[in-house]
Amino acid sequence: MPETISRIVIINALTLYYSILTLGYFAVKYIRNPFSDPWAQKLRLEPPACLTDLKYGNHKYIKVNNVKLHYLESGDPSKPLMIFLHGFPEFWCIAVDMRGYGDSERPDDVSAYHFDLLVEDVRDLIRQLGREKCILVAHDWGGLIACRLRDVHSDALDALIVLGSTSREAWWHAMWHDAVQKKMSWYVLFFRMPALPERFILMDDMAIFDKTIPAEEGSQDIECYKYWFGKPYALTPPINYYRANFNTNLHVKPRCERNIPMMVANAAKDRYIAHSVLERMKTEYAHIETTLMSLTIQQIILDAKRLAGRLKERETESDALLTETQSAYRQIHTMKQYKEEVDTLNEASRERPRGALIASIERESRLMRDVQRENGELRAALEDHRRALELIMSKYRQHTEKRVWESRIDFTAAVNEKQQELIRKQAERINEMTSIMYKAVNMEENRGLREMLDLSRRYGSDRASAPPTEDKDVQTDGPPLTGAEDKL
Repeated sequence: MPETISRIVIINALTLYYSILTLGYFAVKYIRNPFSDPWAQKLRLEPPACLTDLKYGNHKYIKVNNVKLHYLESGDPSKPLMIFLHGFPEFWCIAVDMRGYGDSERPDDVSAYHFDLLVEDVRDLIRQLGREKCILVAHDWGGLIACRLRDVHSDALDALIVLGSTSREAWWHAMWHDAVQKKMSWYVLFFRMPALPERFILMDDMAIFDKTIPAEEGSQDIECYKYWFGKPYALTPPINYYRANFNTNLHVKPRCERNIPMMVANAAKDRYIAHSVLERMKTEYAHIETTLMSLTIQQIILDAKRLAGRLKERETESDALLTETQSAYRQIHTMKQYKEEVDTLNEASRERPRGALIASIERESRLMRDVQRENGELRAALEDHRRALELIMSKYRQHTEKRVWESRIDFTAAVNEKQQELIRKQAERINEMTSIMYKAVNMEENRGLREMLDLSRRYGSDRASAPPTEDKDVQTDGPPLTGAEDKL
């Protein structure tokens, strides 16, 4: 009990110490440039192309242990299943995004990231993929989960490969018995604090990723991290792994004797795991191989990604070559069939008598000539039919034009005749009225009328009533206005 209390005090003191250092770092940043916003993020609306590149496999989603996970599927489904589990801050290390990472579901509660739930996610994932066992390859946090899966669900594993990781019990033992490991684990204690770790990582557009994660020059790996973790509250779920699973009192794990092939490989210059961890794991598992490599796990993963890309390119070239080979094989098969048919015809021609062959050829020639002659006659008949149709249409057009010309109406003559008739009737009426007026003038009792007529003649207003004379200015086609002189 006193040992547990002292550990709690030490852990909380170290957590507070690292938090104060972080706050001091924030203060220095503010004093140096009080008008800048160190948490301003570059706007990233579109994901980097490598996140959606189908050369890595098909992106899919699956519901496991009441959580939707995103995973990447590649390879032959008929072959044994291999699952890759990533660590912090990686996501879909070729296979699956664990809960809280990438495009997988992000529960809000810290308790949703408890160790046992993470282990059950992997177990249920194997079942939902229609398998009972798998080969599990894990790194960092994925390695912690994989070791626990081996302890409680060993029947779900054909083999286990752990890169740059350890079991939770081995890490905890080294944390209290190895000063090097205690120093290396500073971030684990710091991540227990609320809010501060997220603020620290988001500073200067997540520049910490540029400093701590190796990447090829010109690659988009760092942009992938910044794209996902730059989303609102996207950093909190991965850090909740540390908050939910830090325990001050882990019991010693009994030695596992189950014969499941297991290999653990850590880097000799790993910045987060001490060498003593591997020795501790040998006491926990009976069937285990451990190794220290001169390269870091991150460099190995980078080389593995590069190699996977090259293998994918070779696979594409192999597919193209296979397609060309299949096409060439089909052509060879067709040529072989053609040769067989020719050989069959040659064999038949050799077996038949020459005279019968010549007679058959002559008979076919006569048939061809008959067909050609019939075709010529048919073309001549069609030409005669076409000429006859053209002659009929020509005669029809001529007859139609003649009938239309004969049936047209002379509207001009009809109009002139009608006008002349009207003028003739008006003239007759005028002559009649003029004659009556002259008779009235000659009568004694119409003296006043004669005076009016004289006035009319004098001032030219009675020219229309005067005896008709020839008007050289106005001519009409009607008959002359006669009859008034005869009556006078």
